Amino acid sequence: RFLYVNNASAGTITVTLATPGTVSGLAIADTAVAVPAAKHAFIPLANVFRGATGRAAITYSAVTTVTVRPFELGT
Repeated sequence: RFLYVNNASAGTITVTLATPGTVSGLAIADTAVAVPAAKHAFIPLANVFRGATGRAAITYSAVTTVTVRPFELGT
């Protein structure tokens, strides 16, 4: 599973994926991915990002002219 992010804006955006789990009682740091202006990124969606509902909590520092699409490669 991956998240495709296309940043068509004039500035860098940050995509943040929450990591709700812990290791030995310590919180796992959220993952932040910077996507430069006019670029795109493929972000792997690992199981560590799954919340109680089984879905990832993803936020974006901007949404105007930003396109996102989750996808899964078939086997």
